[in-house]
Parts: sequence; C-alpha cells; structure tokens
Amino acid sequence: MKKKINEVFSSVNGDNINGNKEDVAQKIKDSIKSSSFITVDARQLTGNEDIFNLPYVAFTSLNNLTDEIYFLLENHVGPFEYGHSWVLKGPDGKVIKNSRMITNTPRGEPCPDNRSLEEVGILPGMTIGVSKP
Repeated sequence: MKKKINEVFSSVNGDNINGNKEDVAQKIKDSIKSSSFITVDARQLTGNEDIFNLPYVAFTSLNNLTDEIYFLLENHVGPFEYGHSWVLKGPDGKVIKNSRMITNTPRGEPCPDNRSLEEVGILPGMTIGVSKP
C-alpha cells in the first residue's frame, strides 16, 4: 500500500500540491481501494443499496468470503444455500462456483471451499455481484 501511495504522490506536481489536495486524497483512496479491497454489490439480490467494501486480506478462502456475505445478507438468504438461493458473479457476469455447486451437495449441508480468492478469480479492486442463480 505504501508503494501505491508513493506512486500517487510522485504523479502530482510538487509545486502545485496545495491546489490538488482533494484530487490527491481521492487518488490515494482509489489506490487503496483497488489494491486492498473487494466490493460486493448485493443490490440485485436485496433490492436495497447493499454495497460492501471488504478487505481482501481478511479472507483466506472462498468459504470465508461467502460466510461473511451470508452474515451481511442473512435476512435475504438461508444458511448453506450458496449456489441454490444466491451466487456471486465476477465482473464478466460468470458465476463463481463453490464446492457445493461442483459436487452437487444438497442445500443445508456444510460443504467448505478452501480455495483462495485468487484461485476462484477474485482479485483486489474487483467488484463482484450477488444475485439469484
């Protein structure tokens, strides 16, 4: 993150930094967001303004991420129903399949997926959508 902040500062003309404080601050925020967070957009599923920025490094596996999203949306989805009542979609619109979907495990049964976010195609700075399958 320090590297990203330094890149932003070096891209600003030092003689005019006072005139660009808001611009610099916004660039730093954007840089941090794109290098450290993922955005989860659940508006399509909930019909509300549910958009969450989650720290990428907090999730060591897809299972950790789907658990967190479940707790954020538990009024809209049931436990152990990823792939049945809700799914995550990448920026390309493709469903991010978890082990439940791959192995056809019935809803309601635990089926952990310990693959890393990177392994399933989720990267820092990405926006993923939550919707019905």
